[in-house]
Amino acid sequence: MTMTITLNYPFEHQGKTINELQMRRPKLKDQLRILDMKLSEVKGELHMFANLCEQPPDVITELDMADYQQLQNAYKDFLASTPVQSSN
Repeated sequence: MTMTITLNYPFEHQGKTINELQMRRPKLKDQLRILDMKLSEVKGELHMFANLCEQPPDVITELDMADYQQLQNAYKDFLASTPVQSSN
């Protein structure tokens, strides 16, 4: 499952306009990878979001703070979401 984050403040990166980002659901292995990197909390979050959006970290650092907050909210939504109950 992925979530599309439409940027309020698109920007140019390497000649391409970035209008939106796709974020996939995080897995435990993503968290473990970040922990192994021994980064500060902010840099760890940056690398987590870059990984989940399949973008290099320098793309994430170019986000307007309002758009970065959208990534934070999407991540929190993934963690808070409950699975769809199957009917047997």
